[in-house]
Amino acid sequence: MKRFFVLYLLTTSLLSFSAEAAKSSLTIAIIQEWSTFNPVTSQLASNQALFPFIIRYMVKRSVDGGVVADVAEKIPTLDSKNSALWIIKKNAKWADGQNITCADWYLGWQAGLNPKVSVEARSTYEKITKIEWSEKTPQNCNVTYATNDWTFDRDLPPFLPSHVEKSVYEKNKTEAEGYDRNTVYINGVTNNALYNGPYYVSEFKLGSHVIFTRNENFFGTKPKIAQIIVKHISDTSALRANIMSGQINAISAVGFPPDTAFLFDEDFKSSKLPYVVRFQNSGIFQGIYFNLDNEILKDIKVREALSRTINKEQIVKAFFSNKLQTAESILSPQHPAYTSKAAIYSKDKAVKLLDEAGWKMGPNRVRKKNGKTLSLVFKTSAGLKVLENIQIYVCEQFKSVGVECIIKNEPPRTLLGQSVPHGEFDLAMYGQPIPADSSLTGYFSSKDIPTAKNSWAGGNSIRLNSKELDQLLNDFDKENNKQKRNAIVKKIENFLQKNYSMIPIYHRREAVVIPKGLSGVLDSYEGTAFTDPEKWILN
Repeated sequence: MKRFFVLYLLTTSLLSFSAEAAKSSLTIAIIQEWSTFNPVTSQLASNQALFPFIIRYMVKRSVDGGVVADVAEKIPTLDSKNSALWIIKKNAKWADGQNITCADWYLGWQAGLNPKVSVEARSTYEKITKIEWSEKTPQNCNVTYATNDWTFDRDLPPFLPSHVEKSVYEKNKTEAEGYDRNTVYINGVTNNALYNGPYYVSEFKLGSHVIFTRNENFFGTKPKIAQIIVKHISDTSALRANIMSGQINAISAVGFPPDTAFLFDEDFKSSKLPYVVRFQNSGIFQGIYFNLDNEILKDIKVREALSRTINKEQIVKAFFSNKLQTAESILSPQHPAYTSKAAIYSKDKAVKLLDEAGWKMGPNRVRKKNGKTLSLVFKTSAGLKVLENIQIYVCEQFKSVGVECIIKNEPPRTLLGQSVPHGEFDLAMYGQPIPADSSLTGYFSSKDIPTAKNSWAGGNSIRLNSKELDQLLNDFDKENNKQKRNAIVKKIENFLQKNYSMIPIYHRREAVVIPKGLSGVLDSYEGTAFTDPEKWILN
């Protein structure tokens, strides 16, 4: 659901910083373009990776998946009436100095519930039935939940600054995607009242750059670095030249190809350059996803045949020098429910399955059934060379068993922000996070299939609709025992595997490049986000 920076130092000819100021600035160039920064409507991993700079929530997740208070004073307990008292830190403010209150949390919750507003997962908002507070204690939020699920303290609604966003929301809330288009996060993006993180947006241009400036009203540790410049660089082949010339001084995980990261690691060590490649195992797997609304792909025999056609070991060897691990599971090797599974690759089996499904090989070596060609459009992120090369390899494998494979790639923001959620694909390749000990309802529930009626809300972009799976997801959310939850996750994994709902290809390792003089950089729960950037120190 969530779908994926390069710290890029602009020259003084572009920005007239003094030499002293430049020591207190860092620039991030994103390989995958970001979108607007409204935390309710945002659905891109590039946005999620940047949010720790400018957007903070009630809680955050530690790298091991634990829930940690952020804007909240502490994590409350859920009482017998399914209620909890969330208390906002007294010094928590928006960058314009206004206090963060329950009214801001209420507005974010209401916007997320609204079927006219596009969100990543409506279920995040539906778990809450009431948010109440008194005028005397506007930072004490009494929250009532629909159930007593153990997930009550995570995946919470974001805050929206009610003193600037409420009037806009009220005016546009009844029009489909009306609020999405008219939010101040689009029409007044540099209004510092929109941000409650250690930085606020002081300059913004889609497809080009964004500048974050230190927020003096931030409730946490005051950032040591005064300014962060984020620049969009989509051409991954230009990274090496830029970093060798000193134009780039760091690279983030989002969109950073692993093959390039491995090469950089070797170069930096052998050339003794002042950069470090920091690798992190993540809960993300790279996969090929079926659009299950496609008539051809509704046939499980076709899905199984396609899954068995791909030699994943060859992909990992050819493109990553065996430095990544093949995936037969959606669960990462570090997930507590992970078990190793045998490779399913078998072209002979794939051919037999397609024959059984009635797809007969034609004279042009393409299969047909009832006059229809077995043809599929395959999309991935344009400009990411390693993905495009893997895609070409996969298409050749499909063609070898009689499946026509048509490549039609798109920029990441278009692919992941529009085509995938709108179901405008047959096959799509991208990364999918499966976080440890977190609800999977938003990823696979039939209620979370994005449609025009729900303003394309929901992370179930493959359109998987199963009562059996819905029950497993519900059982997981209601199970308080962690070991029993892991057992349910295995059942969810087995369901997806036996139904060939997607094709996991390899388990990812995320990498960032940082200058040796930058300290305080930490691993993240998501694998690609920046963690506590307010604690970074640039020497």
